[in-house]
Amino acid sequence: MGGSKMTDLAKVKRLVNDGDRKAAWKLLNHILSVDPANEQAWVLAHSLVNDSQKPLLLEKAREYLPKESSLFSPSQELPASWLDEEPQQLNRKNKQFGKIALVLFLSLIALGAAYTLISHNLQMNNLRPQVSKFIEEGSMLSGMTKVGVSYRDYGVQLEKARTAYSLALSVWPRSFAREARNSFDMAFEGWDLAFYLWRADQEDLDNPVEPNINRYLEFVNYAGDNLDYGIHHERYIVQAYRGRKFVKFDNIGVLFSLANDYFRLGQILILREMQKTFP
Repeated sequence: MGGSKMTDLAKVKRLVNDGDRKAAWKLLNHILSVDPANEQAWVLAHSLVNDSQKPLLLEKAREYLPKESSLFSPSQELPASWLDEEPQQLNRKNKQFGKIALVLFLSLIALGAAYTLISHNLQMNNLRPQVSKFIEEGSMLSGMTKVGVSYRDYGVQLEKARTAYSLALSVWPRSFAREARNSFDMAFEGWDLAFYLWRADQEDLDNPVEPNINRYLEFVNYAGDNLDYGIHHERYIVQAYRGRKFVKFDNIGVLFSLANDYFRLGQILILREMQKTFP
């Protein structure tokens, strides 16, 4: 991201050097509407405006920059290396844009920040019903594993819960309730491993066997010592399995229990965050 910011500011520099201040202001408008906390862009804008307009720009910048920003220090001149021009050239008055350019500049920044906030709020409003639907489907799946469920019905409900979770993730802000999302991911990993082990048992497939046959390491990494293991005897029919450690089929219930615990933790975390957002 830092490289992109510098590239955009370099374009502003080139536009100023070429005498196209109108295009330079337009690009600065865009940079700060998207990223109003971009200190270097504010410093650049401060060096381009007339002295009489600097207080207005500084007042607006204080809404987005920390008070210790270099922009608010006694010396606010931009280093000559930024634009490769003499300081007096940077401060030349341009009556054609002057105050109008600055007002437009500050207005667009405010609109950009407002748009970002509105977009976030809309995303959160969309997330709420999707999370509720996912919690409903996930709770149904968790409940089924506790009271008894057929292999077929479990698979159907697992896909319903997965679809609901995918829809929630499609509108889930990346920075929102990360721990809850991680817990839900772990829940699905456990539910999926249980379904795989169940299918292997139903279809008379081989057990997961070390070192990493039939997802053996996935089971070990997920459940570790919680699982019940066996060791194939030295005369086992499959020579490659002889003396090897394997995951028993009766671990399905263990995987259900671990996955349900992760789901319950994620449910607590997401509801807590949702209550903060929608008190």
